[in-house]
Amino acid sequence: MLGVSEESVRLLDWNSRTTWYDVEQFRNTIREVGSFDFAFIDGPGVGSNTRGIRDSKVALEETQRCIYEADVVIVDDVHRLHILDTVDAMLGEPTSYEKWFYDYPVIKDHLNTLCICVKKSSQSSAELGKIRSLVDVSLYMTFQRENCSEE
Repeated sequence: MLGVSEESVRLLDWNSRTTWYDVEQFRNTIREVGSFDFAFIDGPGVGSNTRGIRDSKVALEETQRCIYEADVVIVDDVHRLHILDTVDAMLGEPTSYEKWFYDYPVIKDHLNTLCICVKKSSQSSAELGKIRSLVDVSLYMTFQRENCSEE
């Protein structure tokens, strides 16, 4: 459907002890640490319980190792306070990024929010205005913690 070959998709085992994926499988799949230009961070949840999936110690360490050179990092579900609070920890050098937010509805009257982190010195940052205009999305730079609809 999306034109992605099945061989490029890797499903990893879940480690219930660390509440994250099997680290050895993850590292074997990632192969080159820090080699990503772009990362989209999302995670499975059971209902509204997403604690420990993106904000556990192992999740933050492994995520940071992979994306420390990324120009663009998108983190989904920052309308959940515990995920909003982990964005800077994922980035490693959060002051080197501009943060933009985008709200989108999943169900009626319930907005989810993406945090789009763009490295200030990158070509992506220089082109962001053109990209926003081309895809006609409404991004904003200030997301208030009080706007988090979920813990």
